[in-house]
Amino acid sequence: MSIMGNGSAASANNLSDTTSFDRRQQNSLHYWTPAWHGLTLRVAHGFNEESPANGAKPSLTSGSLVFERGSLYATLAHERHREYRGPGLKDWGTKLGAAWQLGPARLAAAVEQLHYETTGGELARRSYYVSLTRQFGPHAVKLGVAKARDGKGATAEQVGFVRAGDDTGAVHATLGYDYALSKRTSVFAFYTHLRNDSRGSYDFAINSLDATTGSRAAGAALGLSHAF
Repeated sequence: MSIMGNGSAASANNLSDTTSFDRRQQNSLHYWTPAWHGLTLRVAHGFNEESPANGAKPSLTSGSLVFERGSLYATLAHERHREYRGPGLKDWGTKLGAAWQLGPARLAAAVEQLHYETTGGELARRSYYVSLTRQFGPHAVKLGVAKARDGKGATAEQVGFVRAGDDTGAVHATLGYDYALSKRTSVFAFYTHLRNDSRGSYDFAINSLDATTGSRAAGAALGLSHAF
């Protein structure tokens, strides 16, 4: 989430964390169609219920087409933000993703394009993500890597972690291990490392470390998970 979605909004209305496309949106209406030959259409709208001082009327609309059949999962999703960051400004994000279950292994990949309108011009950024999970009996090894390309556009404004220019990207990799103690309980450990390019300023999306331009960040965790 540090790269894909441009940060994370764990609980957001139309005025909080206005740059993120990884959101738990408040006060929204959703509709999912019944599955047809493995295809499902899902749409959502976050209503304009806020009244910011600048006179904007912020709202959100998103939709996705999901295909699930056998070992294959694929989705194409698009989301539009209207006047989140000011009157007349519109932002959008599009993501294409797929995952394959290959016996005890699962391979997933995604590509994302984000586009922001700013008062100084357009800003766009593309990013990629790939992950691999391999099960060995009660053991599971997991690897995920995300890469942000350099931002593109004429604006000098930074939107979330995204800015325009050369060497403004980043790479974030995570290696994890799970061990199942029972059907409902497991222990886990992981290590994560985020490396910015010389002009990149990406940070952890949750529990940020106030990363500076060109910096690196790392973290490790050990825990116990139990499903009640």
